[in-house]
Amino acid sequence: MGLKRALIRGLTARLTPHDSRLCYALAVPSTLELSIWTDADHAGQTAALVAALADRLTPIAIGGPRGAAVHDLATSLQLTAHDDARQMLVDHPPAFLLLATAAPPDTDALRLALSQGARIVALEPIVADFDGFNRLLPEREGPADVQASLRGDAITHLPAFLRSPGYRSAADPAGALGHLRSLRMTSLGRGRMSLWARLLDAWMTLLELTDLPLSIDASLVGSQAQ
Repeated sequence: MGLKRALIRGLTARLTPHDSRLCYALAVPSTLELSIWTDADHAGQTAALVAALADRLTPIAIGGPRGAAVHDLATSLQLTAHDDARQMLVDHPPAFLLLATAAPPDTDALRLALSQGARIVALEPIVADFDGFNRLLPEREGPADVQASLRGDAITHLPAFLRSPGYRSAADPAGALGHLRSLRMTSLGRGRMSLWARLLDAWMTLLELTDLPLSIDASLVGSQAQ
């Protein structure tokens, strides 16, 4: 339920009255058009999300690496599975593109989605570093612009602590903390978030609360650390 709530918030954030298509989607949730790019490891999770949000969105296209899992998911949604992300976006330009995969489409396909006005919602990081974002968004310059994109301007990573009900309902969480000398974030949970996704969530949370840190210490404990 936490991921469902986060996805709803991510899909409906920053909509304006001037965007008739998306505002109509809010009034009639089932008309919110969504294209999906997934893989065998995330097909089950994707199916559960689509089922949980059936009253709020309408999948119009689905694709991913060729395989039974993606094909079966597409069949269950009465869609044809695509194995070419760029062609899928050309044929079915969406309002939102859900990336439920650890291996997202190439930069050209993602830039096409953004040029179509689509909002990208990713369950895993889609680039490895700031240079990757600069290639994805060449009109942006410098870390500040990259951070703005990461915070939800055009690309939303979910689930995210900054989009959780507790954080969003706080009146002024940053102001309540006062002057910060050090910060610590612990990520716990039984969800399917990868270690890489948890690391990005921690990084974006810290950047929301303070400037670029001078030093970073990270550790992994539990069964994955063995």
